[in-house]
Amino acid sequence: MKYGCRFTLLLCSLLAAPALAAVSVTPRHLMILREGLGSLYGSYVFGVFNTGDKPERFKTPVMLPKETDDFSAQEGVEAGDLTLAPGGGVTLDKEFPPGMQIVSIGFRTKSRYGRGVLTLTPTLAIDSFTLLIPRLSGLHVSAPKLAIGDASNAPDPQYEPYINASVLQSGETVTIAVDGLPEDRSQIWIVGAGVAAMLLLMAGFLAWRTRPHITSDGAATVLIG
Repeated sequence: MKYGCRFTLLLCSLLAAPALAAVSVTPRHLMILREGLGSLYGSYVFGVFNTGDKPERFKTPVMLPKETDDFSAQEGVEAGDLTLAPGGGVTLDKEFPPGMQIVSIGFRTKSRYGRGVLTLTPTLAIDSFTLLIPRLSGLHVSAPKLAIGDASNAPDPQYEPYINASVLQSGETVTIAVDGLPEDRSQIWIVGAGVAAMLLLMAGFLAWRTRPHITSDGAATVLIG
C-alpha cells in the first residue's frame, strides 16, 4: 500500500507540473527582394513563438539562399545571434522571450548578365511562403513552385506578391530566378576587353595574311641595285 501511495503521489505531481515551454519557427515565411548593381538584395522574415512564460534559448538553421555571399541581422536579432554553420548556411542562436517575435535577416547574392538565382532548401515544412518584389522595378520572377498572388493581399501595395501553390516540404529544393537586374559595369568591361582582344587578334592575322611577298631576287635588286 505504501508503494501504491507513493506511485499515486508521483503521478499526480507529474500531471500537475507545468508543461515544458516549446520554442518553434512559425510555418509562415516572407522574403522581400530588391535590385542592386550586379547584386540581388533580400530580407528573409519569419516568426519565432515561445509558448512558455519565461525566456528560452532556441537554435535553428535559417533558410537563406545557397548563393548568399553576405548577410546581416535586421529586425529581432543582433549580429552575435547569427553564425556560419560548419556545413554552410547560417544558424540562429538566441534567447527568445515569451510570445511571438518577428525575425528579419538581410542577405545579398551576386547576379550575372541581369539574372539572379536563389536556391532555397527548407529545414521544416512551410505552409505559407510569400515572395515580394517591387512592382515598378522591371524585375521578372520565374519559380516553378510559386505563382503570382493577389496584389490586394500584399502587405504593401508597392510590392507584387508570389506565393507557394503547395506546402514546401523539408529538404525540398526551391529555385527562384529573377531577371531584369541592372548589370554590373565590371562585367561589361570584361566583355568589352574580350571583344577588343578578339579584334586585335583578327587584325594581326589579317595583317600577316596580306603582307607583301617579295622574292629574294627582287629584294636583292632593291638592296644591291
